[in-house]
Amino acid sequence: MKRVTHSGVAKTALIISLLLTAGTLLAQAPEFSQAGSDYYRAFYTGPVSRAQNLARQLDAYGELFEEYLHFERTGLKEKLKVRIFSDRESYAGYLEKIIGEPRDSFVYLQYSDPGMNELVGYETGPGFESSLVHHSFIQYLKSFVPHPPLWLQKGMAIYLENSRYVPEQDRAEYRENLAWLKSLKTYIALESEVIPVSILLTMDVAAANSRIESFYAQSWGLIHFLLNSGDKEYNRIIWDTLSSLKKDASRQENETIVIEKGFGWVDKDRFLEDFEEYVRNIKTFPELVQEGIVAYNREDYTTAEELFTRSLELRQNHYIPYYYLGLIEYARQDYSASDNYYQLAMDRGGAAGLIYYARGITAYSARRDDEAKELLSYVIEEDPEGYGVKARELLTRLETDEPEKTAPDGEEAVQDPEEPDDPVSDESEPDAGA
Repeated sequence: MKRVTHSGVAKTALIISLLLTAGTLLAQAPEFSQAGSDYYRAFYTGPVSRAQNLARQLDAYGELFEEYLHFERTGLKEKLKVRIFSDRESYAGYLEKIIGEPRDSFVYLQYSDPGMNELVGYETGPGFESSLVHHSFIQYLKSFVPHPPLWLQKGMAIYLENSRYVPEQDRAEYRENLAWLKSLKTYIALESEVIPVSILLTMDVAAANSRIESFYAQSWGLIHFLLNSGDKEYNRIIWDTLSSLKKDASRQENETIVIEKGFGWVDKDRFLEDFEEYVRNIKTFPELVQEGIVAYNREDYTTAEELFTRSLELRQNHYIPYYYLGLIEYARQDYSASDNYYQLAMDRGGAAGLIYYARGITAYSARRDDEAKELLSYVIEEDPEGYGVKARELLTRLETDEPEKTAPDGEEAVQDPEEPDDPVSDESEPDAGA
């Protein structure tokens, strides 16, 4: 995926509204495996098993979308069609025959006959699932409301795009997406870069494209605020917005309805102040971890535990929070819990020398001397010039039966967690046909 640039925006519009005949599409269609689920029909240029998996996955995402939209899925007259190519070349050729030009990301094709509408894309590698979630949300929303406000469709799509399918449970799991938080905080600090809410709510494609990064960041931020603010009056806005949308209304008409029914009572100055304060208080993974380390170093273990636990809600597979949770349990002398967290840290990429050393000290403190000797021996093997030096010293004390208070390393033991990458675009832009 490549970074959004203003010069490339016009070439990468997300939705293309078409008035095509059924014969045109069918005449050009390559062979596909296909599979159906409760609400989707998936087409795939590969094994039918992949089409079946896609159909199940899309159904699970549809259930997740419904938790936010509260539409009645039984109102869908047709199953939603999603067509995925296994390679970019076939995808480009398919679009060339239908719309006359290729695209680098998903395209939602809309026809005069809604039953022919379909979401089309190709498997792009690591970013494919986020793109699938993003665009299938827009497809889902537009299947009920063909012309929603632009900020709503893009903001919610970005908000949900980090969600993931959990095959063992056959469900979709929401995962926080803070990719645009850094940019949004910067825009708020600069003030001049902030799009006034009254303008954001009525932006069309041309206006959004002219300030695309600000538009994406603020649309995402507004959705995040309305869904998660502690003020129920603000929460009510999103539900009033969704319930007021009209299927047969134009985008402009839906925008007017939303402003009247959702935002009509809002004090604009207070709303902006509350919104900006809310955004400033959202913490990223690195911020939560660093604050957790500070709390740990001042022995405020309750606060540290809360911060590290919150960080895991954002990034479950990073070893640092687990390592520090192990240190916290060690300080509380719950050596069994401490050892469990250290193992979780190692499973998620923690350095073997560091983790074996922490586990060795834990076993030593619990007076499990044989286990401690074995673990410290592993340290010497894995990291002879680093933690192996400390391990030899502790082994010597164990051999001479000279117990001495010791503890695993804290602040200097781990590298600072990396900052998240700058947000990227999958080259899909606001709805060109909205």
